[in-house]
Amino acid sequence: MRPTLTVLDATRVLMRNGPQGGNVDDARDVHQVIATIDQVAADAYGCTLIGETPERIDYLSLGQQRSLGQIDWRSLRHAEV
Repeated sequence: MRPTLTVLDATRVLMRNGPQGGNVDDARDVHQVIATIDQVAADAYGCTLIGETPERIDYLSLGQQRSLGQIDWRSLRHAEV
C-alpha cells in the first residue's frame, strides 16, 4: 500500500547519539513540520535538516529508482506556510 500523506515532524531534530539521545544538547530546535504526498522527497528534505545530502542515502536513490518519489525535492512544487 502506497502512503497518501507523509508527515515529517522536525520541531526538534536529534543530531547525535540517536535514536534515544537522552541529552537535550543532542537535539536542535528546527520548528518545522513537513507534509507531502511524496515520501522520498520528505526524507530527502529531512536529510538537509541534519546536514546530510540526500544523494548519499542509498534508500532514497533506490526509492526514486522504484518510482516511489523524487529525491530532488526542490524540483517539486512546494510552499512555506
